[in-house]
Amino acid sequence: LLSEEERRLLVRQDFWNEGVLVSAVTQEGIFELTKKMASRLSSDRHKIRMFVSKENLGLAHILYEKAEVLARQDKADGSFFDLSISEKTEKMFLDELQARRCV
Repeated sequence: LLSEEERRLLVRQDFWNEGVLVSAVTQEGIFELTKKMASRLSSDRHKIRMFVSKENLGLAHILYEKAEVLARQDKADGSFFDLSISEKTEKMFLDELQARRCV
């Protein structure tokens, strides 16, 4: 375990950049770590409504695996998805759709 002085010196280092000290022994810092992780994960996402045609519903697994599907409404020609999704995942999914159109 680090002493109070060692912890103070560590967090002053340039490389630290918003890190959280955690102790597996004392559990110190666990709450702060989970709070920071939840904040980071949710801040990267935005909510959108996306239509996926029935020909492309085979790609819907990507949405279930990489995004949070908040709601799904099936229609005869495809499905509407209400999503909480990162920009990276949205771009990857749209790229996949585009690649299917080119084949």
